[in-house]
Parts: sequence; C-alpha cells; structure tokens
Amino acid sequence: MKKGRHTVEEYLKLLIENKLALSFDISDELMHIEVNDLTFNTGNQGFGGIFVCKGMAFREEYLLTAIENGCILYISEKKYEVEHPYIVVNNIRSAMPLLANLYFNGALNSLLSIGVTGTKGKTTTAFMIKGAVDAYMKSLSKVGCAIISSVKNFDGERFSPSVMTTPEAIEYQRMFSLARDNGAEWMVSEVSSQALKYERVTGAFFSAAIFTNVSRDHISPYEHPDFEDYYRSKLSIFSICERAFICSSDSHFEETLKYAREACRFVYTYGERKNDDFCISNIITDNGYTVFRVNEEEYKISMPGYFNALNALAAISALSVLGIPSEYIKKGIENLSVDGRCERIVSADKKISVIVDYAHNKESIDALLKLARESYPDKKICLIFGCPGKKAYNRRQELGRSAAECDFVILTEDDPVDESVVSICEEIKKYADKGRAKVEIIEDRPSAIKYAIDTYASDALILVVGKGSEAHQKRKNGIEAYETDAFHVRECINAYNSARIFVNT
Repeated sequence: MKKGRHTVEEYLKLLIENKLALSFDISDELMHIEVNDLTFNTGNQGFGGIFVCKGMAFREEYLLTAIENGCILYISEKKYEVEHPYIVVNNIRSAMPLLANLYFNGALNSLLSIGVTGTKGKTTTAFMIKGAVDAYMKSLSKVGCAIISSVKNFDGERFSPSVMTTPEAIEYQRMFSLARDNGAEWMVSEVSSQALKYERVTGAFFSAAIFTNVSRDHISPYEHPDFEDYYRSKLSIFSICERAFICSSDSHFEETLKYAREACRFVYTYGERKNDDFCISNIITDNGYTVFRVNEEEYKISMPGYFNALNALAAISALSVLGIPSEYIKKGIENLSVDGRCERIVSADKKISVIVDYAHNKESIDALLKLARESYPDKKICLIFGCPGKKAYNRRQELGRSAAECDFVILTEDDPVDESVVSICEEIKKYADKGRAKVEIIEDRPSAIKYAIDTYASDALILVVGKGSEAHQKRKNGIEAYETDAFHVRECINAYNSARIFVNT
C-alpha cells in the first residue's frame, strides 16, 4: 500500500513543525522504529502501528485494546493513565490528515480527483461521473473510476460498504492509496459539510468541485449550530479546487457564485439559463427515459425526474471540461441506476408499485413527492419515513409538514442512535397531523413496510424513504446490521406474486 515507511521520529517532527504537538514520551529506540499501521479503529489495529484517540465518546478501554493488538504509540488530545509511549496534540482533527498524508505518501493528490457537495444529489451525480469515466477508461483498457460515497466505495479493484458519506481523514486517504495502488487514475468522492468542517478532506485538492445546491439541513448541536455554519462549511470546498461547477437553479446561486469566484481559479455555471456555461433544455420523458439537450447536444438517462436531469447536467459539465469525450459520457450515464435512488419495485401484475429512495431532507422529499404525483396522477401516496436521532432536528418539523399533504403516512425507525424511536415519531406526527394525511406510527421498519404494502398498495404508490440502500441502523449500542429497504419491499412483493400465482392455478 505504501511506497515507503516512515519512522516514529518523522511523525513527531511533522506534528512539531505544524505546531500541533504539546508533549510526548518516546524512547530513543522507538524514535527509529518504522510505523506499520495508522488507525483510530481498535478492530483494525495492526502490530507496530500508531493508534489515534479521537471522538467525544472515546474511552480509555479502546486504547487498552489497541495496545493489546500491537500499537506502539498513541496520539491524543490528552494523556491517559497507561504506561505507553504517546504524543499529546492540541487538535486531533488537524493532526489526522497530516499523519495520513505522511503514512500514505501523498496519495490524496496522486489521482485526478472530483469532489461533489450539496444538500441533495451528491450520490447520483458521483455515480454518473463514475459511469462516464468507467466507459472512457474501458475504451483505453484502464482501471475504472474509484469512488467514495454514502452508498458504497470502490478502490479500483473491489466495492466495499459505506457507513458515512465522507469518512474520517485516515480512512479517506486510505481509499486514495488503495485506488492508486490498484491502478486507478480517477477518484470521485461525495464531500459532506461535516467533512469540510472537521478537516476530513484537508490536504485534498480537487480538479473539479461540484456544488449541486444548498438548503437548510444538518442543524443540531452535534452537526451545525445554524444554517450559516452549514452553508459556509460547504462553500469552503472552493478553496481546495481548481474548477468550480455551480447550479444556477439553486436558490442560493448568486451568493455561492460570488464566493466561488473569490476562492477558485475557474468557475462554471450549469442550469436552465441561456448564459450558463452548460445550459439544459427540452427536458422530456420518452419511452422510459428522461431526454434533454445540453448546449444543443442530446443526452438521456433512465432515472426519472427534473432533479436527476440536473444531476446528470452537473456530471456532464465537469466531465466535458476535464476532457471526457461526449460519446463516453452518454454511454456511461444512459442506463445508469444507483442503489436506493428512485429504485422502483413493481409486482408481476403491475398492481403494486413501490419506490425506495434516499430522500431524507425537505428539498429531496418535496422533489420526490412532486415526481410521484406527476408520474402516478391516479394513485394516492403512502409515505414511509423516520428521522435520525441526535442530528438534523429541523427535519422533524419540515418533513412532517411535507408529509401532511400525502394520503397516508407511516412513521418508523431511521437511525435513532440513543433516542426513542416512538418519541422521534411523535414529534414528527405533531406536524404531519396538520394536513389531510392519515398518520400512523410503526416502530419496526420492516413491519412498517409490510403493513403499508398489505394495507395501502392496492390504490396507493408506496414511497419508502430515508435510508436508500443503507444496510445498517445506528442504534444505542452502535451500528447494527439491517437488511435494506429494497430487500424488505421485495420480500413483500415476492409474497404477493406467489399468492397470485397460487390463486391463478
């Protein structure tokens, strides 16, 4: 993975030079030992490595486990009551990207890198970029595009599950290192506001940064105290990119554009304005495809909706400037699907339709509901969703109000952490009850899905939103496995299909 190992002394020197080291206790002998591992996860701790103590919930027992597993040095913001070599730093988040950059020998900037940020559309845009780059690299007999996303990651050789949109700095740079060593030349990554605020991508320099949109989200004591902090965190991506791509359809476009022009060398706009660098027009639905023109050239995608056309436009804009020929962009995005993004599951007799989508904030929920009403004008709408614990408290009110205009609403579990699922749902229900929707609470998510399909699917479109393809629930005891929403929907649809076959025979 590494082109060369570095000694403990080199890591200490790096922290001292960057005015991060406060104190240390390292023997002369240890100073000259080469570091074999760098991690903050006790389960991944290898012998001869550095262990980083991070997070408000960190406990000394984690360090003891790391020592048992072979760590030779720990780095932390405090000294623990254990006899073991250490370096105490004044900011562990600032230290991690520097440590990772040394350990992975500058992997961050060894690939042509694209960063995608925004309140919604990051994942779809990122996978459209990957699809197009894959098509182009295949034509050159080269490795496909690596990706870091909220759905899954690809390191140039294999896919792996994702547990957060943008991982911590050490894991983020590990992905770049793996991709580099596997022969990848391109990397696209979703870049969250938390990643920008808490230095997970510090040291990166994106060849292109896409800013899809921004709306009020992730406001809580554990994320961003207010919208201004959230917005400013996202805007900071422009200070670490060469080319910025901004959607003119966004309500904050003018302010975003002004900031980008002050921070970035090249700025491009995309949207429906005639003077946009990349102008979309003539958006229609044709034989199951969304068809549109970009600067008079025709493109089509299999994903429905205006918002997915804009996601495609973002990808087209950046890739065109970066030199991917249009024929490969078209080939890469035309039949692309993204797990858990507008994933449509239909019964054999076409009488039951379910859409599984990651929509989890007001803007994305409203866009999905608009698409559902336009695509299924004769169907009622049944919406199944919940809100996470310990984050984005504003969603409970905003999503409750959006849900109020549906016909049926079932509130359920969605990453409650250590909050009560019922309490979260009751808070949402206060707002959902103010409209015409019939609102129910079913704490167990698979049960909520089954109940909705059994009860309402005969005359309603079922929308299961919030988790997309996530295969986990964040609960009190940590991350626990969860079969995806699509899995549970298919279980119900398969049971329905089997029952119909039995009846017909």
